[in-house]
Amino acid sequence: MIDVVRPCVLLAVATGTLLLAACGRGQPPPDRPEPPVASEPAPTPAPPPTPVAPPAPPAAVAYKVEGGADAWHGVGIVCDFGKPFELKGGGLTVHFTPDSKDGGSYRYDGTLEGFRVYGGEAYSVEWVGATPVKMKGWGVGSVDTPMGPRSSNGIEQYTIERSAEACPAA
Repeated sequence: MIDVVRPCVLLAVATGTLLLAACGRGQPPPDRPEPPVASEPAPTPAPPPTPVAPPAPPAAVAYKVEGGADAWHGVGIVCDFGKPFELKGGGLTVHFTPDSKDGGSYRYDGTLEGFRVYGGEAYSVEWVGATPVKMKGWGVGSVDTPMGPRSSNGIEQYTIERSAEACPAA
């Protein structure tokens, strides 16, 4: 009989070891399952970043350019001294074509006080830091008179100041 008991004990020992490992250290299984042990809640993932729109380009600053020479006085709004612009006054339009923001050439052809006038040459813009403050034009101007064309060298002076008017639509 001892021989029969020994294999059963070994089987029981082997089975007990398996039960110890599978059933929670030799305790009988609970009638109902235990709730899970509370631990720190899993962190919720951060929401994806909201796309940020690129900043709007700064609004163009409008500048009022005003001045002239002799009988002509003109005015205009300029937002980019690196692009062509015009000054108007007394029925005459002067066209400025920049080589850079610092100056370029200008021309005019029209009627002033009943006489045909035409001319132009060059102009320059004076800056204080990033702000334009003065403009000067120079060249030959001509007028057709009853006695024939008359021409002379001249200089036009213009003031530049920030304008409350908006930039003209492009």
